Parts: sequence; structure tokens; C-alpha cells
Amino acid sequence: MNYTVKLRNRLWLFKLDREGSAGRHFRELAAAREWDAARLRADREERLKGLLRHCLRHVPYYQPLLTTSGWNGCGNTAPAGLAALPLLRKDILKRQFDNLRSSDLARRKWYLKTSGGSTGKPAVFIQDEYYQQWNRALAMLQDHLTGYCPGESKVVLWGSERDLFQERENFRVRLGRRLRNETWLNAYRMSPEAMAAYIRKINRIRPKQILAYVESLVELCRFSRRTGRPIRSPRNAVVTAGVLTPAARDLMEETLQAPVFNQYGSREVGIIAKECSQKGLHLNVLTHFVEITGTGGEVLSPGETGDIVVTLLTNYAMPLLRYRIGDRGSFAAGPCSCGCSWPRLAAVEGRVTDNFITAGGTMIYGALFRHFLFFQEWIKKYQIVQEDYLRIRYLIVPWDDGGVPSAARQRDLEEIAGLTRRVMGVDCRVDFDFVEEIEPSPSGKHHYTISRIGGR
Repeated sequence: MNYTVKLRNRLWLFKLDREGSAGRHFRELAAAREWDAARLRADREERLKGLLRHCLRHVPYYQPLLTTSGWNGCGNTAPAGLAALPLLRKDILKRQFDNLRSSDLARRKWYLKTSGGSTGKPAVFIQDEYYQQWNRALAMLQDHLTGYCPGESKVVLWGSERDLFQERENFRVRLGRRLRNETWLNAYRMSPEAMAAYIRKINRIRPKQILAYVESLVELCRFSRRTGRPIRSPRNAVVTAGVLTPAARDLMEETLQAPVFNQYGSREVGIIAKECSQKGLHLNVLTHFVEITGTGGEVLSPGETGDIVVTLLTNYAMPLLRYRIGDRGSFAAGPCSCGCSWPRLAAVEGRVTDNFITAGGTMIYGALFRHFLFFQEWIKKYQIVQEDYLRIRYLIVPWDDGGVPSAARQRDLEEIAGLTRRVMGVDCRVDFDFVEEIEPSPSGKHHYTISRIGGR
């Protein structure tokens, strides 16, 4: 590690310790990787117990549920008390938003966020500073496990709506990226010209790590192979926000000539699991309690595929207990060869995102169009379909039975259509179809964006 990297690393860690608790949490996580199963169970009990006690005192939605279950923090174990609660779904989160807020919210540093809509049902929720610091520590742990040291060069292929609409990031954001030695490339701009420029920039920077959306890095690797433009090998790549299939992993590792690590999470509950050196997808047990449940809510055994249900242990502003995030998966059986006793996910299904293609051949990351619908409270469920290069169709299930949108809704639709045309072209036709239901695919997954354009 050269002097400049060491200096950047120390400045960044100093900044983290000065501004929050992420550095301390990272050290807790790193130490916990050496714990045995008994100590992990004891730690989980204490963290769950603290969260349930908080809910019993401060969260109106959970108070009657915990009282009815008989859990008072003294008798049954915390996991047993948790198991007595019903699953929390996005529609309940939407309807019970006020009752799910903690009564001590005024003393917390909190903010609103929306889900990514990976099941077609976006939700608004609250997170706080405590959660944010822990989630930052989890990202630091992922870097540590892959051998990346903060301060080394990193390329981030990520979605930037600001760049897409030609707005500038503020000075604080730019300073933070400079300090961390990060170069951001816009995953929402994936035209052939942009991808050629990205490869030139990567080859010039020679990053130690590439952090990217799964589908965006796959698209860049396909372009690299198709056009004969090699990408200089990083030490590794970390991918997230999509399903990492074996074929996608093989494509990226062959193109980059570097290992690819998976990171699994969601907007609502942050980073749930990350891969170790042996490609075991370990659950972050200090911050998340994960269950795999069947159709009746029963807990399944390792190897059985069911719904992934997450209890986030670090968000006291709006606790999400037994939250059904919309993905399906299974637990891995037996210990991991890396030596860490944290449990693992064997597989994660769901989150299929189709990318859209403009008439000029630019690939647009499908998740962008979901962002146009964020905070539209009247939308219950949606699906966005590219019918042709110049036709986008939004299927919308509204919360009421209304057909013709109100004046406020009409303004929302005009704004969505305008944003869509700014991305797809001024001649793009944008249709809105109001429907009673959107059926899942034969596999049971909800495809929230679909492109009918073939021959990429």
C-alpha cells in the first residue's frame, strides 16, 4: 500500500470515527466473524430482545401483537416472541405507516426512503442514523472480506439520476468520493458511446475494485466482448441489486479476469448478506435476523425454498419485524469452508429487471423507471413495459376503484410521461393503463419492468 492510499485510508477512517459510529461497528462485525455458534445465538438473543422491548414501549402497531403473544421480555426467548408475530408485508407497511413509527421519533435523526419496488409494490418507510451507521459498517466489512482497502481506487457503476438529468452532485458528495478515491460511472447511461468511454476510463484508472449493479456490469462485459475492447482487470468486482446467476458470474469473471462477489440487500433493510472468499453468501447476523418461510408462514429447514423474511435489528425509528421483502431463497446446510460460523443463503431468487433500449441503441437500466413512481401514494402496484423502441406502457393498479385520474393524479402522470420521454426520446409514446390486477409470471415472480425488444 503506497503512501497516498495510506493517507486516504486514515483520513477516511478518521472522518467516520469523528462523524459517527460506523468505524466502531465495523470493528464489532470483524471481531464477530471469529465467534462460535453459541456466542452468536447469545448475541442475537440480546439484540432481538432489545428491539422487541422497544417495540412494546414505543411502536403502536406491535404493542397489541406482542401483548397478545404473551411476550414481555422475561419469559420466552426473543426468537420465540418474534415467531408469534404475523409477517409484515408491503401493503401493511403502507396502511399502518403511522402506527409503525416509533413514538420517540423526535429524538432520532430520521429520514424517509422508498423501496425499490422489486415486487411491483413500492413502499415508503423511515430509517435513522443508527441504521445508516451500521449499514455503512457492513459495506466496510464487504470491502475487508474482498481485500479492498478504503483509499484504493474504486469504480462505482451505479444509478445517478442527477447525472442523467444533467444536474451536479453537491460539493460534499464530490469531496467524499475524492477522499475515498471513487470514480462514479452512470449505470443509467449505457449507450455504446458511454460504455466505450467507461472502458477507457476504467483502463486509465486501473481500479482495485469495481462496485456495480449486476445487470449493468453484465451489459458492460457483453459490450467489451462484442466490440473487442478489453477491460483492465481489477482485483475484484462486487455486484448487487439483482440476481447473480452462474452464467452472469462466469461472463463477468471471464471478461474481467477477476473474482466477482455477490452482495444481497434491499432498500428497506440494507445489506442482508455478502459473499466470503469461498463464495458463501453469509447473513449479517449482528444486524439482521432472517427466516425462510413457507406459504403458511411456517419456518423452513435448510435446503427448502421459501419466502425470505427479514427482521432488521438496527432501525428503531420504524422497526420492521418479520418483513417479507418479496424474494425467495433457501438456507445453506453445513459449515462454510471459510471458517466463519455465520449462517448462509444457498440461493436467492426474484428481482428480475429488464433493461430498456432507446431508438438510438442506448441501454437504459430498468430500475430508473421505477424511480419515476416513487412517493406516488395513490399507486398500489405497477408494471412498466417497453412495447417498442418508442413506446412505453405503464400498467397501474390504483389504491381505489377509480378509473379517470383526479387532477392531482393527472399532473403526476404528465410528470412521469415527461421524465420517460427525457430518457427514451421526445417522440416516445407513453401510455397509462389502469388495471385491477397484474398477474405474476408462470414462475411466480413479479416482473416490474419488461422489455419486448429483442436482439440486443
